[in-house]
Amino acid sequence: MDGAQDPRRFPNLRFLGNAGKSLAAYGKPRPTGEELLEALGTIDALAGLYLGSGNGNVGPWKEHLQMSGWTYANAESEATMGKHPQSRRFRDQRKRRHITVQRHLTHRGSSSGLQIFFDSDGEGEPFIIAYMGEHLPYVTSRS
Repeated sequence: MDGAQDPRRFPNLRFLGNAGKSLAAYGKPRPTGEELLEALGTIDALAGLYLGSGNGNVGPWKEHLQMSGWTYANAESEATMGKHPQSRRFRDQRKRRHITVQRHLTHRGSSSGLQIFFDSDGEGEPFIIAYMGEHLPYVTSRS
């Protein structure tokens, strides 16, 4: 994970201090390290477009985040945020604040459930990678 967090590899991303902590304990075979790095590279490419646009207008993020095995969500459900808001709240040590991040990628592979939570951090700032690890708790809808 140290190599992934090297700013030279992903210059448009900033990893929060504990972003990879849960990843170390993940232990499932999918996604592979290569699939994880591909996902981070895709987020980095979107961040580069976003930052280079001058106004953040890059079209729907979903179009930029289409990768085999991954699903993008731009927000959590109201039910999930009502029941599990703390699991989407992350400490940004550098800026001495807590932030709520809901945008995420989820790996759909068998026996998986790895998630990457990320978002923009304002004009001219790299995107934040807030969390990488086991699927966070959520509320399922019952139909």
